Amino acid sequence: MWITYQLQSRTTFWGWKMAENATVSQKSVKYLLWTLLAELLLLLVLIPNHWLEKVVDKENEMLQSEMGKSSAEWVMEKGENWYDTLFVETGINYEVYRFFIPSQQERAASKGMENLGATSWFPWVEGRGNALATILQQSLQRIALLNTWMLFFILMLIPFVWDGLMAWKIKQYSFRHASTATHSMAMTSIGVITLGTLIGLFVPAPLPPVAIPIMMMLVMISLNLVVRHAQKEI
Repeated sequence: MWITYQLQSRTTFWGWKMAENATVSQKSVKYLLWTLLAELLLLLVLIPNHWLEKVVDKENEMLQSEMGKSSAEWVMEKGENWYDTLFVETGINYEVYRFFIPSQQERAASKGMENLGATSWFPWVEGRGNALATILQQSLQRIALLNTWMLFFILMLIPFVWDGLMAWKIKQYSFRHASTATHSMAMTSIGVITLGTLIGLFVPAPLPPVAIPIMMMLVMISLNLVVRHAQKEI
């Protein structure tokens, strides 16, 4: 009876914890989506096109100087191909422009309103559309750069997790303390780095390629601490 009670208690506890974690995850995803949407809106309204073009040129220069010409060209070509596949070939790019900017035939059919917004609203909307295209293409190029480091991340992640797991197993059978504060801080660090990475995809500033491996190393160290200081159970 006592064993049955203990099992039921643990099952209830972990079920409650999983439900709580699921709720927190849903809130985190909503917060992340709203943050990314707000960032995109601010970029579209505030950042001029010439600044975005300077960011792209500067970042491409850093790519070539730090990764070499061939690797930099692969990253830039991959980002451009992804943009064409997702937005140009599917017709999304064209439909968005046509939704906000009427064609010459549509303007001619609007008797008495042919020139409405021709010198103010439509040029501004077209400029913002070009800015959005630049932001999306640059973000895809940064994802391509991130993709070049994924094999390194996976290979290095295995020993970091294994080291943390071995330290955790030792703590299971000893009196060494597993710090809940360190575990919580490491989990928070992983969340902050993940959020910062997603926001960084759209940052209107040139990002050095070396930021990718630094970010990955921080994630691996944090994950090692998460496993190392997990709650002990025998």
